[in-house]
Amino acid sequence: MQVKTKPEIVPSTASPASSGKYVLQGGAFLVHENLVEAEATVRELGFEPRLEAGQKTEKMTRLRVGLYAPAEARAKLQEIKGLAPDAFLVRAGDQMGVYAGSYYDLDKSRRFADHLYQQGLRVEEEYVEIPLPLTILTFGDFPDMAAARQAAERARAKGLDVLIVQRH
Repeated sequence: MQVKTKPEIVPSTASPASSGKYVLQGGAFLVHENLVEAEATVRELGFEPRLEAGQKTEKMTRLRVGLYAPAEARAKLQEIKGLAPDAFLVRAGDQMGVYAGSYYDLDKSRRFADHLYQQGLRVEEEYVEIPLPLTILTFGDFPDMAAARQAAERARAKGLDVLIVQRH
């Protein structure tokens, strides 16, 4: 037996040009390639995607090699690039932090830290919250919940994980 769940309704603001009470949100994207794919799917469904800038704060673990004077930091960065190809610098006052990597997944960061340790490079975990830009994709303009649900089912059948959004 299939159980129908009530679609999640998220408040939104209406744009002056729209008359419908509902729209579909086709995702909030960090990765541009995923956004492009979703836009193509929305167009296949016969809708024009609308894009809006957003932001998400993400907790990450950085692997800090150390703090150095700027010239020394650039040299250290070049030195570790063979072990840590994604290494980067972050300014910290008059100094520069040298980081071997930055991870969403704590276990993955620790596995990489262990690997670096075995290669003779010691790092310290540093926990940060990073604001990341998102692109929010919405589409459609539906006068009622029934029309929005019907379009949402079509979108889900095409692989989009959509939300029904009620405008104020």
